[in-house]
Amino acid sequence: MQALFSFVQASPSLKGQTILITGASSGIGEQIAKQVAAKEATVILIGRHHGRLRAVKEACEQASGHKAYMYQLDLADIDQVDDVLSTILDQHRVDVLMNNAGYGITELFVENNYQDIEKLFQVNVLSLMYITQQVAIQMLDHGGGHLFHTASMAGKVATPKTAVYSATKAAVIAFSNALRVELAPYNINVTTINPGPVDTRFFERIGSGQQYLERVERFMLSSEEVASKVVASIGHAKREITVPWSLKLGNALYHLIPGVGDKILQTLFSK
Repeated sequence: MQALFSFVQASPSLKGQTILITGASSGIGEQIAKQVAAKEATVILIGRHHGRLRAVKEACEQASGHKAYMYQLDLADIDQVDDVLSTILDQHRVDVLMNNAGYGITELFVENNYQDIEKLFQVNVLSLMYITQQVAIQMLDHGGGHLFHTASMAGKVATPKTAVYSATKAAVIAFSNALRVELAPYNINVTTINPGPVDTRFFERIGSGQQYLERVERFMLSSEEVASKVVASIGHAKREITVPWSLKLGNALYHLIPGVGDKILQTLFSK
């Protein structure tokens, strides 16, 4: 596997690599799938929406010239996650895992419904951890691999009305940081993806978040842009991918002078 990953770093081709992608039916996950398929990888797609997932599968097969695999799955159902993941790992050796599935809610914390909070943690954190654990066990057996976890800038700088969502992403970042150190001796890379707001279906699900969207749209990224940075990092021991650069700088300043940062956030999101 060491030689294999050296090859990945040296070549634009991902031929011979099997890449498992959650959240593959839209957004960043869809774009990652299409881009790695164009580099001849075999893709295994997981998503909630059958029609969109099938369309991505067909696009990947056309791009790669060989079969792609798809599994319709709701990560809120851990029993279903276990069944589908067992099937995948019985049939495939996964070289790269892209944990991309997730969603958010934008409400004042005191107005959050506990069941919604629980579901958000199940999808964004607990299912991600479970999938990662099972895939990492297989990677240990085969001598290496690469784990990508999509977190968010919200996990570094939390904003009003994203308390729960930001908490899930902070959990993903902390989990990834610890796991990176644990798995480094075994030739398994762990990379955290920390994008700012991305122009995806994510914002169709945030309910009362239209005002939130208006405040962050100046920083909006395209899913293609984020995906290209992720794909370019496969096989490299890259710690984090943080985009755009303006929010990366903002994060550094926020942690340097957090009191001032809080006041700025309060002003920006006060309405």
